[in-house]
Amino acid sequence: MFSTMFSLISIGIFILVNHLIDIIIKSDLLSISIALLISSMLIIFVLNKYVYVFLLNIFRTQMNKTRIDSQKNELIHEHAIDSILSNSQMSYYIECYHDKYIEEPSMYGLIFKHEIDNNLDVSFIISTTGKFTNQKLSEADSYYVYHKTNMTSYYKIYGFKD
Repeated sequence: MFSTMFSLISIGIFILVNHLIDIIIKSDLLSISIALLISSMLIIFVLNKYVYVFLLNIFRTQMNKTRIDSQKNELIHEHAIDSILSNSQMSYYIECYHDKYIEEPSMYGLIFKHEIDNNLDVSFIISTTGKFTNQKLSEADSYYVYHKTNMTSYYKIYGFKD
């Protein structure tokens, strides 16, 4: 839907610029070349960087209002792990569990950094620490379980105020 709409807008801009150039320059080949150059710069530099981004944000805002009115969860614009690890005043301890290691975590430690790649896969850099005791984990200020839907592993994340 969006690609069709944006393509039609781009074609319309080219036709408009071509007609304006035709008034000034009578050579068809030269006017089409100049119109193509001007309209492509206009589309790339103005529409793609500002107008389309603005229109998509308006669409998302209206879509979320409609979803809220229909008593559905609104769609968020950030990854779930970013909302979990967003508080810089906390240190986060993570335990990674796999199917065959249900009782014992396969990895654990304090999260030093996390990154999200283009496929929305999360990578953690974990500092080496000893395994926290259950008593220490029960003193956590926040507790989350992060599970990506197409994976069998899951993460328990404990937040401790610095």
